[in-house]
Amino acid sequence: MAIELAPGLWMAASVCALLGSPLLLYLARLTFRARPGDAENRFIALMLVAEAVATLVFFVPFGFPKHPGAVLPAQFIQNFMPFAFSFLPFAYLAFAGTINSPLAKPFSHPKVQTMLIGFGFLFGLHQLITGWDSSMRVAYIADKAGLGFGQGGLFIQTMIAILFVNLYLILILIFARKKYEEGSEDRMRIRSYLTGYALRYLFIFGSIALYLLYRNIFQIEGVLPTTTVGIILLSYTLGNIVFGAMFSLGILRSQILGVERLFKTNINRAALGGVMLSVFFLTVEILQNYLSSTYGYIGGMSITAIMLVTRVPLMKIIDKGTDSVVQSSKIDGVEGAELYREQFVMAMADGVITNLERSMLRLTAKALDLSSEQIQAIEVEVEKSHLSEE
Repeated sequence: MAIELAPGLWMAASVCALLGSPLLLYLARLTFRARPGDAENRFIALMLVAEAVATLVFFVPFGFPKHPGAVLPAQFIQNFMPFAFSFLPFAYLAFAGTINSPLAKPFSHPKVQTMLIGFGFLFGLHQLITGWDSSMRVAYIADKAGLGFGQGGLFIQTMIAILFVNLYLILILIFARKKYEEGSEDRMRIRSYLTGYALRYLFIFGSIALYLLYRNIFQIEGVLPTTTVGIILLSYTLGNIVFGAMFSLGILRSQILGVERLFKTNINRAALGGVMLSVFFLTVEILQNYLSSTYGYIGGMSITAIMLVTRVPLMKIIDKGTDSVVQSSKIDGVEGAELYREQFVMAMADGVITNLERSMLRLTAKALDLSSEQIQAIEVEVEKSHLSEE
């Protein structure tokens, strides 16, 4: 039996999940190592790990080829989806307890937060065991473009629960933002959290709304159109990555100097790659439907080549969009060097640069766009000054 590739947009979502999950894990590690003793850092790192697992186990199997042999591995991966998604609402509520807001008081006690995490883990484990091979069923359907994925009632209920918890957290953050002055670091941190949850809310709400639109307004029975499912999967995957980036930015903005510039650069690059990837697969899918598979890939490669040539104006458009989401302060070379000098002096206060401090200094230097020559000159000068004082 010939192996047929999954629909283009499904493959794009799978690729984004494979790339996005390690990114979320990296952000979780970075957030945790910045301040391991801070409850806010710990809960954000935990949420990012849960998001990474959920992204991986839910979206990756959609890119599997249409073949009976692909059903078993796809089903095995999808079986871990109930655990990841069932744990998320409890992790969100535990994080809410770290926010200074009147609506978050029920979860502000450390013991309550620990109980939420513990209960979420046990509940997710229960859903994993009881929902094995049933919560998200995978099947080979001969007349379908790819493998068939059928969700059980648990998945819909979990997504609705996440939707309501997200709305609750948005209200918490709106009240918390009012407690801080305009332009303060705390207000910018809360704004990043609020942007992340608002985007997450829109992606979930949009997916459910699109599903209901097709099922009820257009009276379409059975599964949604392949392209529609692909758009939902791809947008939701990208939304998870943006959500994670905004949360890491919110907490690290006050802990690593200039980190927002580094985030903005990486978000712009990821957005450009995501746009090009989406346009490629969408072009391939459209041309394959109306012409042939050969013309589909030729068209996809052609449009990608055109976008590569015009990437500079595209980056300017993307940059304007990220400006409204990630507000970065203007730091020139002289100011950046002085900021790095201050950070290095603080790290050298005890006479030893630990691995964690060196990692943070490296990231700070990269965020401030300092060259290796500048870094070496600053460190040599500070070290000499430190030795002379001794």
